Amino acid sequence: MVPVSRLAPGFLDLSTRIAGEVFQKMEQYSRRLVIQGDIAVEVAASKALHDFVYETNRRGHHLFVPDHESLIARLG
Repeated sequence: MVPVSRLAPGFLDLSTRIAGEVFQKMEQYSRRLVIQGDIAVEVAASKALHDFVYETNRRGHHLFVPDHESLIARLG
């Protein structure tokens, strides 16, 4: 689990391709990644990010969650 505050500034800007590459590499090595933190403002500002977060959470291998309780509920 990585707090969103620890991410590189361009991570949530999908044009940098950082997020996609990180998630792909983690999956390639059979690792799961959870990004924890409130990214509602960023998601609301970008349809591409909204779709990326939605699809990531739908697949469930990696997750974006706003808080620890949401993670527990999702995994429970």
